[in-house]
Amino acid sequence: MDRSLVVFGDYPHFKHSLMGALEGRCFRSTPAETWRRDSRSETAFIRWAPWSLYQIPQAARALFPAGAHVINDTHFDCAKDNVHRHMQAVFGYSSAVNSETSVNRGVIKSKTNATHDGVIIDFPCRTPGNCVAEILIDNITDDGLACDIRLPMILGEIPLAYLKYRPKNTRFSNTNSHAKLISPLDALSAEELAMCITFARSIGLDYGELDVLRDRTDGRIYIVDANNTPYGPPNHLPGPEHYEALSIFERAFAKFIPWIRAER
Repeated sequence: MDRSLVVFGDYPHFKHSLMGALEGRCFRSTPAETWRRDSRSETAFIRWAPWSLYQIPQAARALFPAGAHVINDTHFDCAKDNVHRHMQAVFGYSSAVNSETSVNRGVIKSKTNATHDGVIIDFPCRTPGNCVAEILIDNITDDGLACDIRLPMILGEIPLAYLKYRPKNTRFSNTNSHAKLISPLDALSAEELAMCITFARSIGLDYGELDVLRDRTDGRIYIVDANNTPYGPPNHLPGPEHYEALSIFERAFAKFIPWIRAER
């Protein structure tokens, strides 16, 4: 029987991330317009749609095998104000702040995912439309670098974590000075990881990544972004760690698609 992984959505973006872990391991991706050829194969499906805009054709759904599960086939919304709402519900707090009543320094950034446009500003001030106001989280290391924690989420598990370091003056960019692969328990406590998993379930994230910052002042973690189309592993991760991360992804995904490893 033909075995394949069918991607509905932005395939060019997908092939540079998770595909790196699955390529050559009984993996085949199919554009949405040719889904019929895979309708009777032993197939796993993934909805890979930046900003959750792409909808799977109902005609395609009618031919899915009985009980088929489509990864990321949820009502996920990556807008940062939605991230705030779900973090508040799960953690009891979030990074959101009222910029018109706060008297501290804070951050104004776009609600939209992947804009990397954060600006540090003195409150009180008005928050522009399509933006959110957040507290200024002190995630600066003793070496003067901003440290972000990136948590990949695969079907309710966090199999690894990355630490991403950037100069303080470019803390909101996506260009790292260096990065490293670590165990999730080296970044967060077991309780914090469990709450991050609950957050992912709450917001509707099957597969994706969370951006987490730990504030040096209060010691708490803050989820500041959730992404259902991650482009990783991160830049400036050393080569050996890059391939180790892909191997970990493969093993984690094989729990959902067992034949990935069975037919290597």
